[in-house]
Amino acid sequence: MEVIRQRDVKIICITMRRRIDELRQKYPNAVITKRNVPMPRSGYLLRPQDFDSLLPSQNRVLSKKEVETYMSIVGSLLWIQGVRMDIIFAVLYLTWNAKSPKQHHLDMAYYVIGYLSTTIDMPLVLGGESTIQVITYIDASHGTGPNSRSITTGSLTKLNPQSGAVAAKASAQSTIKLSSFESELDGVTTGLKKSAHIKNALMEMGVTHNPVAQLKNDNKAMIDFVKGDGIAKGVRHMELRMWYTRNEYAKGNVNLEYMSGAEIPADHLTKLGTVEEHRQFARQIQGLQLLSFDYFADDKIMPDRAMDI
Repeated sequence: MEVIRQRDVKIICITMRRRIDELRQKYPNAVITKRNVPMPRSGYLLRPQDFDSLLPSQNRVLSKKEVETYMSIVGSLLWIQGVRMDIIFAVLYLTWNAKSPKQHHLDMAYYVIGYLSTTIDMPLVLGGESTIQVITYIDASHGTGPNSRSITTGSLTKLNPQSGAVAAKASAQSTIKLSSFESELDGVTTGLKKSAHIKNALMEMGVTHNPVAQLKNDNKAMIDFVKGDGIAKGVRHMELRMWYTRNEYAKGNVNLEYMSGAEIPADHLTKLGTVEEHRQFARQIQGLQLLSFDYFADDKIMPDRAMDI
């Protein structure tokens, strides 16, 4: 891990160049082609019938030695995604197929390495504004989980709107929900608990911050329900823990706001996107807006003075 502190603009840039360089030296064939996204949308196969369109060479189950290679790559990517949060959803897909991976999955693992090699100097940028508020963005996507039946929830937390995320996660929900209302409320409840953990950490470190956490989601009906402004039919069966969010809002511990699906950065923690969509997502989750230049410009010049940790 490499850290660069730019005191004049009050930001810290963190990269994983050394760890990524180890991967591309170990798997040189993966970095021959430039990759602009962690994984192509055509490579995101979930249903058994989706694999029928693959060539036999891609649909074959990996040998024991190849599985070891696959697991080694996935393990390295899990470590790297702690700083390179723009690859979280692609890595999640790879972990879903760790039990019995096929050649296709190994190819997608190599694809992620190629993307990391292309963007090896992309930093996680923290800092910026002096005012600190815990802001968590949550989104849930139906039918994007294993076997296309489950729901994928993504959340990321920042300490100001422009900064990079200090925490991010994507996972498949453990139960199948029949409505987006319920799945979004489940995700918001989990996101609120994550916000509470980060607020507690800030308090223990003596960091001054806004005591009211901010949550953003793209489901208006769910937001109205939490605020007590709307009526949700058929909610008796919902888990009691989901009412926790409504109680926390009523006590003034959290402010829940609507953010459109096209704008909310957590959207791409639950699905893949085009090159431009992914670049916008990377700008948001990695805090690239705080840089004095456009990271994706061809003539960018990254700051030096890195300090290894």
